Amino acid sequence: MFIIPADEDCARYGVAPGLRDRVKASIKATTGGNWDTGGKLTGLDWNSFEQAHLTPAEFLATLKHTLDLRLAGNRAPMMICGHTALYPANLPERRKAMEAFLEYALSKPEVRIVTGGHLLEWLRAPAPLKP
Repeated sequence: MFIIPADEDCARYGVAPGLRDRVKASIKATTGGNWDTGGKLTGLDWNSFEQAHLTPAEFLATLKHTLDLRLAGNRAPMMICGHTALYPANLPERRKAMEAFLEYALSKPEVRIVTGGHLLEWLRAPAPLKP
């Protein structure tokens, strides 16, 4: 699950206020559905780009915001489901946004980037992270 920054958090992540309202309008136009979930968006890049129509900067802001909330809250693992087809050569800004997020995440000493398999192993037998 990704959390779109609320208006009061948008400036901190470098995007204009009103992002949740813009996402709500995009999802309604794309799906006909009424998206009003307190800013929650399914944690897929497809939903972010193709349904919510986030720009790369808004996608990056959403990922950073979500990670910061996790680290300040229950510290549950943050999963990002990605589709390589959404990062074609003619849309380099998307790849740059993902790379910028990975750099941001790895700047946090408590963050680990792992495969889905490794995450499942850890979930079956959670243990404190090794430094």
